[in-house]
Amino acid sequence: MNVEIPGQKLTFGVVIDAQAAGDLAVLESRGRRALRVHLGVDLAAGLEMLAAAFDEALW
Repeated sequence: MNVEIPGQKLTFGVVIDAQAAGDLAVLESRGRRALRVHLGVDLAAGLEMLAAAFDEALW
């Protein structure tokens, strides 16, 4: 979601990525397990690849 923010140099995509990175850093600093997954532009293909990775890891 890379939509411009009126009157700003940043886009919503940049803000969302920064928020996710901050959330991940806080979880890790508190010893919590966390995983960040980037599914890519093609959501369906990204989800298929993620499902395949889970299947391979679990079986």
